[in-house]
Amino acid sequence: MNLLKRFNSYHPAIKAIFLMIPVTLTIFLYKFLTPQSVEDSALLREYFLNELKNGHIFNLIVFAPIIEELTYRGPAYLVLLITIFTVAKFPDKKHLKITGDILYWLALLGFNYFWAAGHQYMITIFAYGLLMGWLMQKTKSILYPILFHIVNNTCSILAIYFSFSVIYK
Repeated sequence: MNLLKRFNSYHPAIKAIFLMIPVTLTIFLYKFLTPQSVEDSALLREYFLNELKNGHIFNLIVFAPIIEELTYRGPAYLVLLITIFTVAKFPDKKHLKITGDILYWLALLGFNYFWAAGHQYMITIFAYGLLMGWLMQKTKSILYPILFHIVNNTCSILAIYFSFSVIYK
């Protein structure tokens, strides 16, 4: 029980780091349930390696996460900000907070679904999106999801570059 109390006292970003571990493991579950052909893996790896060779590393690691977070979590962030300001203006109206939270999660789920639906690891991307949405709600900032996204893309690019054979054959 002491460990749980200690975990609950951590900053949401620290909690998110720990929660990313099981989310990342869904890649292996997805890989097990829907094996990818060797040709598809090779094409994906070659695409990323070509992007790196062409000098698009800044786009992959920094620019894309900023644009993606603003596009796919930005609308939910706007709902969150409106809710925060509305609840501050009318603190006696408890239903405004509940309504704002419901609208926030509906916006987050909707945009997250559209982003994840086109990806190779749909389950993992969807779970990351929910985790980043939770982090954004807890911190009241879109900066944390952007930073986490940058770190995630950096790790992915390094894994591809160094041919992490578990994910990319």
